[in-house]
Amino acid sequence: MRITILILLIHLTSCSSKQVLKTDGKCNEYYNFIRNHWTFKGNHLYSLQVLENIEEFEYKNEAYIETSCLRHKNIKTIKELFGEPSKSIMVRNNGTLIYCLDTTCLEDFQAGGKYLWVSYKENLVTKIRLEFFPLIHEEE
Repeated sequence: MRITILILLIHLTSCSSKQVLKTDGKCNEYYNFIRNHWTFKGNHLYSLQVLENIEEFEYKNEAYIETSCLRHKNIKTIKELFGEPSKSIMVRNNGTLIYCLDTTCLEDFQAGGKYLWVSYKENLVTKIRLEFFPLIHEEE
């Protein structure tokens, strides 16, 4: 009986570890993608090279932001991957990191612009997404 239980436990742990390795492989591939395509342009600006014409991108986060690999990661890991944010907001244990992809974001990210938005709670990512807000000009 003990041998049967032992064999069953070994089988269950080996199946779950294979799944973890599979996920880690997918995420490692994604991390390499980011390392190769995410660049610091200077003056607090960043670039995701595959988004040269980001207007065509329009809210397709799933194409470039692998949330399953980034959500629940430590903020230190996010900063190692993306660098120091252009802007950050922190209130108690909650915060937001903003990586600007254009100068409009640097001026006022709420008024328009392109950026990577990372929300976290207690140093763990809760939400991450690319944002593209075209400037809305008032008619004169």
